[in-house]
Amino acid sequence: PEPVPAPEQPTRPKAAARAVDAAAPGDRLLAHVEGVALDVLAGALRVDRARIGRHEPFSDFGLDSIFAVQVARTLGAELELDLDVTLLFEYGTLAELGEFIVAEHADAVRSRLDAEAALAPGTTPPEQAPVVAAADDALDAEPDGIAIVGISARFPGADDVDEFWRIVERGERRIGTPPLEREDWAAYRDAVDTSGMWGGFLDRVHEFDPLFFAISMTEARQLPPELRLMVMTAWNAIEDAGYQPAELRTRPTGVFIAATPTEYHADSPEMLMPSPVMIPNRISYLFDLHGPSEQCDTRCSSSLVALHRAIRSIRDGECEQALVGGVNLMLSPAGFEVMRAGGMLTTSGAVRPFQEGSEGTARGEGVCAVLIKPLRTAIEDGDFVYGVVRGTAVAHGGKGVSFTAPNIRGMKSAITRAYADAGVDPASVSYVEAHGMSSLLADGAEIAALRASLRGDAEPTGEDDAVTYLGSLKPVIGHTEVASGLAALVKTVQALRHGVIPAIPGFGRRHPDISLDGTRLRVAERTVPWPVRTDERGRVLPRRASVNSFGIGGVNAHAVLEQYVPPARDAGDAPGPQVVVLSAKTEEGLRERAALLAGRLRGASDLADVAYTLQVGREAMACRLALVATTGDEAADVLDRWLDGDPDARSRVAFAADVRRADTPADANVAAADP
Repeated sequence: PEPVPAPEQPTRPKAAARAVDAAAPGDRLLAHVEGVALDVLAGALRVDRARIGRHEPFSDFGLDSIFAVQVARTLGAELELDLDVTLLFEYGTLAELGEFIVAEHADAVRSRLDAEAALAPGTTPPEQAPVVAAADDALDAEPDGIAIVGISARFPGADDVDEFWRIVERGERRIGTPPLEREDWAAYRDAVDTSGMWGGFLDRVHEFDPLFFAISMTEARQLPPELRLMVMTAWNAIEDAGYQPAELRTRPTGVFIAATPTEYHADSPEMLMPSPVMIPNRISYLFDLHGPSEQCDTRCSSSLVALHRAIRSIRDGECEQALVGGVNLMLSPAGFEVMRAGGMLTTSGAVRPFQEGSEGTARGEGVCAVLIKPLRTAIEDGDFVYGVVRGTAVAHGGKGVSFTAPNIRGMKSAITRAYADAGVDPASVSYVEAHGMSSLLADGAEIAALRASLRGDAEPTGEDDAVTYLGSLKPVIGHTEVASGLAALVKTVQALRHGVIPAIPGFGRRHPDISLDGTRLRVAERTVPWPVRTDERGRVLPRRASVNSFGIGGVNAHAVLEQYVPPARDAGDAPGPQVVVLSAKTEEGLRERAALLAGRLRGASDLADVAYTLQVGREAMACRLALVATTGDEAADVLDRWLDGDPDARSRVAFAADVRRADTPADANVAAADP
């Protein structure tokens, strides 16, 4: 069926501006609605009707999120209206609730009252213009956008970004029980029942080469795994951008890391006990960086908040570029016990956002880092650009139904401000990577906020370009908590690059209390090509998407992303043979890098670009290798054969040696790779 464009959503009428007594003649609709609501609330809360004033917050009477859903359902049944179960999360007083229902459902309420005469429908809310431009000029200080020029990540089942994307695109699910063979979990093998502790776990979280970073073995044992992984991932993100870490010293570079206190217990003095604030500081110290260096912890929204802070720091001139990272590890059962007690975790291992049968999320591990800079600078520097961050925003919702309940008002504020910052019409966005906690309360609140915020002003011109698809990463790798925002960003950037909207794996039936009727929003139930959108002149628009995130406690974050379309290259002769160089600090490290490079080059069409980056964007280390090839497949084949010890491969390797060894000749017949 033809998608229906999202209707205009009314603004919430201000109770103080009405100054109307609910019982006043001529305002029968409002009086009736508030009367029914008052009866339902008084019954649910077991308080006298007279105690509930029109402007007193429901939360003052102990209305929690569970009761709020029950009240919304009962009220809908009493009024014979289809009311959203998250209604009381947004309209927190009797006056606000009544005025919203009358504004939205005046005809239905009037019909139920069998009012033959025309009745004034309370207050008609003013038309609200779509949010496409910033109200504050300061929010649009960098209309050019922020380029993502380097990415490194490890997630369950994936040691790099390309492998991660393959898992996402294929709809694989990498959620299981704790790895009892892993060093940290082995201690709980006989002490704790881990059978119901579902999560996505990383391999080799304790592997670290401290000498590579000039860290002593003694000190390394005191460093938590989160810090070690983040240091390695930050290094790899810089190299992925085509730079040597030492080059970042010449430009003020910020470091913004999302991290929480570790569950790792090292035998170290109190003053050296690892604190998450030391992760960005250690990176700044090791890489000799001279910009802001900050840890961010707003719980599940942490890494998107870190991205927001980094972008603001660049715009404010505190730094010219920034490393943004997030890391989350599960090193003991403690976190599982807390979340399980709160009813947040799945008991079956299945994560089902927006669906019937949803029972909670699964936890997940992950580490990610991105290097960002202004798009204009990235183009001048000749950087490869993964994607562009057009706008971000962060907002708290203030007081709500309860401290831990999702706050729709705060979500809407973050979403609309992000689009204002981006200067982008929400109707031009084809995909939203949702937080998707697999909880009716959280998912319902998120959908309500997205539904109200993403209406846009563009008229749909076809079946696909009217749709904004909703996806969620959590069924694939679990909820990576403080790293979840960056995990979602990496997934979405890859989707933009590849022109694919990935499905939510195993999507069943949408929950009946989560309504998308009358909106552009559609759940990504199957993987589809990215819709092509055009402007009024018929020009193809870049692909656009956004990422939503919220944390327990009320901090919401949103980011608007856009595909980077590089200028067309002049047609010319195909590149000739390329010199591919590689180096590492040890022979073992050289072999590991050669294996990784072979996998990257297989099927690659950009050998000239890769060769150039390896020549000028990598630190030259002691153990080195060089070869000549014309295609990526040819280079990968030479590397694979060299790793296998094939004698014929030596004739293709121009150089393989440890330059620290005076007795090692640098020629094609050196067996430096044979330890």
